[in-house]
Amino acid sequence: MPNKSKIKGNGFEREVVSIAKEKGFEAERAFASDGRYFGEDSEVDVKINEDRCQFKRRKSFPKWSLIDSDKIDLVIFREDRGEIFVLTRLDHYLKVKGGKNKK
Repeated sequence: MPNKSKIKGNGFEREVVSIAKEKGFEAERAFASDGRYFGEDSEVDVKINEDRCQFKRRKSFPKWSLIDSDKIDLVIFREDRGEIFVLTRLDHYLKVKGGKNKK
């Protein structure tokens, strides 16, 4: 039987896939959260349209996250000498990407 963290993560992936589908996106969770199911790297958990997504669910988030502010849409960050990443809310991402059902 999977551990509680794995069960929690699987539920989170299913929740996001459901939300994306309701908004008109093609969304699919990889079997066993293993991207090789899609012919992708094993790190890929879900595909939303053509975007490869990895999911992380944590008890708490860094202080610089979007949780306490509705005045910003994105947090752009990088590790020293590393790649640049963008953090955004799911609803903002889905709005920017635009699904088939533009609600």
